[in-house]
Amino acid sequence: MDKKLSLFDMSESRAVIVKLLDMIEKGTGWLLAPKGKRRDFEEGLELYKTHIIEDPDIDGLEKAVKISASRNELRKYINQGKIIEHAAREIKEDAKPEHVDQDWLFYFFEYAKNTSDEELQKIWGRLLAMKVNGSPDVTKRLINTFSVMGADDIEVFCRLCAMTLVSGQEPGEIYPFIYMRNHPSYYNRNGIKRQSLAQLDNLGLIEYDVHEDFVLPKAVPALQYASCKIRLQSGKRVSNGNVRFTGSGRELFRITKAGEKEDFIGHCRRVWDEMGVTCEISEIPQTSNCQKIT
Repeated sequence: MDKKLSLFDMSESRAVIVKLLDMIEKGTGWLLAPKGKRRDFEEGLELYKTHIIEDPDIDGLEKAVKISASRNELRKYINQGKIIEHAAREIKEDAKPEHVDQDWLFYFFEYAKNTSDEELQKIWGRLLAMKVNGSPDVTKRLINTFSVMGADDIEVFCRLCAMTLVSGQEPGEIYPFIYMRNHPSYYNRNGIKRQSLAQLDNLGLIEYDVHEDFVLPKAVPALQYASCKIRLQSGKRVSNGNVRFTGSGRELFRITKAGEKEDFIGHCRRVWDEMGVTCEISEIPQTSNCQKIT
């Protein structure tokens, strides 16, 4: 019997995906190259049990243990297969999977294999694709943090990302504008509460201090939000509220597709007016939806 037990159809995979599958098999030890069409779980479970029973390299006691754990092990196998399928859609043709460290692959799948939620599997797949595409942002620290986030944590984090401006001058600099101390009602209405921010702080994704404000650099950079370029001016340091991202938070922000909130810049303008901060908002060339959020 062919020992490469297969439950997924990747028979038409691109060469770069085939290479990645070979690396995953070497890195994880037991995840075998998917290449079939048996997607039904119960049918797959019986196939997996038969594979164990007929494997001459496994002794009787080990067979009994493996069969007892087969349902859970197969669930993990399928979870990983689905994550790979999601990743395959985003992996570039010129990606170099051979540059991904085997230890990283093992670490990644040790956490990812326990995820059955489809939306979370998509994010895991995006993380894998980013790593294979050469991104330095998908660190073991990020994998560990993401693995302990619940669905509620991820939802709040995405809401936070949708209220974040990025620097138009300094790549990678991002600034959440969360004025929780003086304007909590707006954020509460939008699903961001003090306890949820405290939880993200505990997870190491943000620093949250309801008693003190974080401030922008002295030379305030031009900021971007959706299709808008925003310039802020003040006679003193400009506060961006009570939250800032940690290193892990910045890494996760880069893979989060949070979109934007139509009333967010309007809310910020009212806060800036109260603070005596003047703002100039212009539309980034070749876009057309700036006016809807101003």
